[in-house]
Formats: sequence, C-alpha cells, structure tokens
Amino acid sequence: MTKNMIIGIGGTGLSAIRELRRLIAERYEKGLDDPAVSGVRFVYIDTDGEDANRRSNWTVLGKDISLKKGERVIVTGDQLGPMVQRPNDYDDVKSWLPSISDYVGAPGEGAKGIRPYGRLIYEYSKNKNEIRSRILAARDSLNQALPHEPAWRFYIVCSLSGGTGSGMFLPLAHDLIKWDVFKRDMAAQKMRAFLVLPPLTIAGRHDRYHANPFGALKELNYQGVEGTLPFSGTYLIEPMNERGNEIGLDNLPLLIAQRLFLNIQGGEAAARIDGLMDNPNLGGLEGDDTRRRHALCFSSFGLSSVSYPRETIARSVALEWAAGVTAGWLMERDTPQNVNQIVKNDLSRLRLSRLHVNGDGDPFGGKDFAPYENEIPNLVDERIVPLQKRQLGPAGHKIREELETGFREQGIENFYQQREKDAKRAAEHAVNQVRLSVSRQIRDGSRGIRFAKEYLSELLLILEKEWKQEASGRYGDAAQRQVALFQSNYGETVNSISQHEQKYVYFDSEFARDKSNMDDELKAYLTKKAGYWSGKYAMTLLDAVIPAIVKLKAELDVWHGKVTDTLGKIRGRLQLSLDGRAQDARENGTVIFDMSVLGKLAKSASPEVVNPAIEQRLRDRLAAALERQFDDLDLFALMEQHDVDAMLEQTAFDFILSPESPIDIRRTNLYDRFVTDYPTPKARQEVLAQAQALSDVFTRSVPEEVGRRPIHIVEASVVSIPNVIGRMTKDNQEAQSVVRADLEAIGVPNGQIQATQDVERIIFVREKQAFPIRFIESMKRLKERYDAYPFKEALHIDKEEVPKLYELFLLSEKER
Repeated sequence: MTKNMIIGIGGTGLSAIRELRRLIAERYEKGLDDPAVSGVRFVYIDTDGEDANRRSNWTVLGKDISLKKGERVIVTGDQLGPMVQRPNDYDDVKSWLPSISDYVGAPGEGAKGIRPYGRLIYEYSKNKNEIRSRILAARDSLNQALPHEPAWRFYIVCSLSGGTGSGMFLPLAHDLIKWDVFKRDMAAQKMRAFLVLPPLTIAGRHDRYHANPFGALKELNYQGVEGTLPFSGTYLIEPMNERGNEIGLDNLPLLIAQRLFLNIQGGEAAARIDGLMDNPNLGGLEGDDTRRRHALCFSSFGLSSVSYPRETIARSVALEWAAGVTAGWLMERDTPQNVNQIVKNDLSRLRLSRLHVNGDGDPFGGKDFAPYENEIPNLVDERIVPLQKRQLGPAGHKIREELETGFREQGIENFYQQREKDAKRAAEHAVNQVRLSVSRQIRDGSRGIRFAKEYLSELLLILEKEWKQEASGRYGDAAQRQVALFQSNYGETVNSISQHEQKYVYFDSEFARDKSNMDDELKAYLTKKAGYWSGKYAMTLLDAVIPAIVKLKAELDVWHGKVTDTLGKIRGRLQLSLDGRAQDARENGTVIFDMSVLGKLAKSASPEVVNPAIEQRLRDRLAAALERQFDDLDLFALMEQHDVDAMLEQTAFDFILSPESPIDIRRTNLYDRFVTDYPTPKARQEVLAQAQALSDVFTRSVPEEVGRRPIHIVEASVVSIPNVIGRMTKDNQEAQSVVRADLEAIGVPNGQIQATQDVERIIFVREKQAFPIRFIESMKRLKERYDAYPFKEALHIDKEEVPKLYELFLLSEKER
C-alpha cells in the first residue's frame, strides 16, 4: 500500500480534498477510518480561515468527512505590514520579494490575489513553521501506519489564479525536498502537482485573475528547462477539454479527486496511467532561440464517468421522503362528523377534563383525586355514620374542622390555593398538550389540518361554554356568601343537636333525624366551600388557557404558510440534488439516476412505514435542539426552528442510512442499476460512448502551435470498471461481463479495461504528456492579459528570477 499525502492549497485545494474524502466515504464502509485508506493523509493550507466553514456537506452517507484540527493550517499576513512596506529592511525577503506595497492594502486574511504576497505569507517564519509542523506530522503518521512501505506519493492541488495557491505551491514543493520529506530522483517517491487554469470567460474577479496563471506558467517552464522543477509530474487542467466542451470550474476539484482516488485505490488502471508519468525518457527542451526554450514535462488528463452516486441518491430519496412527510401535513381530508366526541375523549390527556380544570386532577400527570363533590360526601359519611347517641353534638364542630383543614392533607382552601399558584405552569403544560394533539390530528391520515382547526374550535366551545360557565357559578361574591351561609347553617344545626342530646329522653327517631341533618349540612357546606375554591382555580386556569388556544388557532394559518414554504425549499433542494449541484460539483458524464428512478425507489417504501419513522426521529432531534422532552412531535415548535427544511432533510437522510430503512442504499451497486435501467446492449453502449467522448483531456490544444515543431506527445487511455460481478441479467449473464462486452463493442480495446475497487463508477481516463505550455489554446489570451498588466512584479514570486524567464511562444509570422 502506497503512502499518499494530499496537500490542498486555497479554495481549489480545499474543494479537491473535500471531494476526495467524499469518494472515500462513499466507497468504504468505515469512511476515512477504513483500513483501505490507512495510507492517506491530508494537509489543507489557506490564508482564509473561514473558507472551510463556508463549505457545506461535510457529512457523507452519515460519515463525518470534516477536516480535523491537525489537517488544516490557516496562515495570515497580519504581521507582515513592515515587510510589505520596506522589504529591503529584511534580509530573508529582500532578495526575492518585489515591491508590492501599492496594491496589497492592509495586510490581513487572504493573499488578495497577489502571488508574491501569497509567498510572503508562506515564507513568514511563524507561518512556515506551522506548515512544516503539520506536514511532518502527516509524514510521521504515515510512517507509523505503514512502517515498511517504501513507496510515497505527494499531491499538491491548487489554482493558479489566486494569490494563495499560485504563490505558495512552488516554494512549498521545494521545501518538501529541503525538509527531507520528499526525496527527489527516487523511483519509489513521486510528487505530482494538479494546477488549475481559469476559464477565459469568467468575470468579476480581481485584475490579476488571468495574468497570475501566465506568470506562474512562465516560472514552471523556466524550472522545467533548468531541471529544477520539483514535481515528478505537473498536470495543467482547465475547464475546457480538447473538443472545446466546457467542464465548469467548480467541477474540476471533483474530477481531480476522482483521478487521485484512482491512484489511491491502486490496481492495474492506476498502474497503467502512472506508467506513463513514471517514464524517465520523457521531457527535454524545444526551441532553437535561447529566449524560447520550452520544457516538455507538462501533462494533462481527461476523465469522465458513468456513475451511480449513492450519496446523491440517498440524499435525493431522503428529500423525496421529507417532501412526502411535509406534503402530508398540508393535505386536505374529509373531516369526521364526531369532532365533539373525539375532543372529549382527549380532554384527560390534554389535562383539560372537568377533573383537571377543577383542580382535582393533577395538571402535570401526578396523583389524581376523585371529584371533590364525590370525595367530600364519602369523607363526611366515614366520620358521621359511626357516631352513636349523644356523640353528635360534641363531635360536630371537631369533625368539620378536621375535614376542612385535613382535606387532602392540606385543607380545602390551601389545596386549591396551591393549585392556583401553579395555574400558569399548568396552563402552559395544557397548551403544550393541545399543540401536540393538534399536531397528531394534522399527521393523522384520516383527519388532517382542516380537522385540526375544527378540533380547536370544539375544544374552545367546551372550555368556554361548559367548564368556564360552570366554574363561574361556583366562584364570586354570591358564591362566597353562600359558603358563609352554609357554614352558619351547619353550626346552628350542630348546636341544636347538642340541645336535643341533653334531654333526658332522646328517642331513636330523633337521633336518626339529627344525624341525617348533620350529615347533609356538613356535606353541603364542605362541598360548597370546595366548589368555591375549585371554581377560583378553574377560572384562573381557563383565563390563561383559552386565550392561548385562540392564539394557537390563529397560528395554524401562519403555520400553514411556513410548511408550504418549507415544502417548496425541500423540492428545490431535491431538484438541485438531481441536477448534481447539491455537492457544488457535477460528475463529468452520465449519472444513472433521474426523476423516474427516484420515483420508483422512493415509492418502493410505503408512506405508512416511512412517515411515522421520520416523524419520530424529528421529535427526538427537536427535543435535543430545545433540550426538552416531547411526548410526541410538536409541529408548531418544529416550524419555529431555523432551517427547518435542512432539519427535515437530515432527519430523513439519517433514517435512510439506518438499519430500519426499508431501502438499503448501501448494497446497490452500479452494475445492478445499469443493467436494470438500460436492459438492451444498444442503450448501454450509447451511454458508454457518450461518456467516452467526454473523457477528452482538460486542456485544448492549438493546431498551429502543435504543428510548428515535430514533438512526440505521449497519450494513454484506461477504462476502470467496478471489480464486482453484479446481479445476473435476464439472459443469465454476469453484469460485469455484459459491461465489458459493451465497452469492446464501442471500440475500447480489452487491454484498456481494468477492474478497480470503485463500485459506483465506470471511469474513462485519458492522459497526455510531453507537451510545451504554448500548446494550450488559452495561453494566447492569458498572455494578452499578462502583457496588459502594468505591474509585473505583482505576478511573480521571485524578482531575481523574472529576467531569466523564457518566452513561452515560438516566433510569430512577423518575426519569422
């Protein structure tokens, strides 16, 4: 297993690293921790500390691919103001740093598109020591992981248009040699550079955007001629291929990552291509004019694919499911006719039953008591029924006092006053239960949002017309006077009974009548008193609950609008995912996945299974976000969350990757889908031929420049196919054999077809080596912009080298 160190510089380097880590996560079960990639390390260097944070999707198939602390080095020019203003005062930089103070501005984050400033940031001792430390740590980590492996591959990826990448990559490559990290001229060690050229049509960039690359290429050409170029192979890549087809600048990091991934996986396909790059006989000089000496050590590649990208597919199915869940909440359904009965059946769970409103039921789910009007008569009977003759009077006032003050161990007044102190919290709890219940009605396949609105209307009628009217009759000045009157009546009755019991003759009939009167009067008084304080609590509770439910009913319309917007965002994300733009890069070729395939795949799982599972996961995610517990999913609280569409997508995505998912995305491979979705050889061969045509090298040549000197340019082609058998076709053939036959049918020699470990792609790779830079068509335009830029010192990293640089073009017609 070869040791691989991938060094990405600037935004392009970061994107390439991200895409390579994505490919690893898609291919290997344990992602970056898989033993198959134990020989890979990453170092990302940039002058913009926020660039990595701005990039999205650092999770692939549920695996974290984000850069760890030791894999990123952020260096800035905060301390470099004096060097920029007075370079001759500093011995370490005065020999090479040109005068750039007029266009650097205030030193700080970013290299401002100035190549020598990018190099200055790199060369600053504190920054260089940090970079060196990270690279040595990556080297030591690889040596520890693979102590007996002699083969090394170093890859540097960056753009030549900005100040960071184009200013740092060459000094860094030379330093890798100085630091004894890379040993030059050793067959077992290779260092490749993947350098991205800009599209000529791009606008809105800094004025050095197109001049920078030409300046960097002059330096590369010079070092190639002089034999000091540190790279074993230098790839020049632009977003236009040999046929003039636009690739797209944002897509190049993905294609570089796929090329690197081919090498990391190893095998015959990588060996065949690397055999070209490792050929020591290639290279040399071109041109008789000493001003025009051209290195022939530059290369380019083309890459296209037929792919089944499981990350995109899983994401798309998840979005389809998320859209299905959301659309279900908005669906209008026929409303059942028994709304009142459904609400009444729910009242106890809502903590708004008569028992709870009166304070006898615990509003927080604790111990409930029997209704006071049932409990009090039983308590009175328990105390009065056992009494014998001549015991009524002496016990009457004591029993009243004990029952009145010992009611539920607190006393009647204290018990309901304690309830009243918690009325606000009880109201909040009840309203939360109502929110959960309304959420259930919305999610219920037989009810829906229209029913939810009627549910709330019916609940309000019960609370206002029944519970509140009843409570108001038990509380108030009139009720308070009745309590006093009933207490007085009971006292008079007890006093009267005491006099009866003092008579010499006290008949049984008189005792029975007195006992009955005392029992009735005590029940009436205690019940009236409990009713008064219960009514007071009920009024307090309902005065808080009813307005909140009225507000909740109004919020349903707002909620409806939010859900509609969310559904639109999810569907928009789905379209982006299908278009391949969700990953900020697009496969160059054919993706065997479209809306029709998505529909079949998504609908292969029943909504009755999918929706509840996603909703339950949403509940848990929401509870974690709010640090609260939910008995059920609160759709109102959900819609109050920021980026709820992203939360829905991620929840559905987590579900599709879980063992509970009815669709196993992980087990389906390219062959399975290819032979299923394209069952005829003609259909498959058309797809393969289209991909083959797109694999032209990512540089466009100029025919007249090519024809000026007889140069033997070396090319190689490989088609890598998944090293799996795949499912059997209808005519009982292995899918891999079928695809091999299809490739041979479109003219791919059998010797070029190599099996690799990438189960998600058929990759067509073409490499071209041994051409001078002047062969690239865009060079003329880049030269024009380079020549038009008046301050050449801002375009070169070493002022001493500038007079020695060669002219990249041969003689013009006029010169000849």
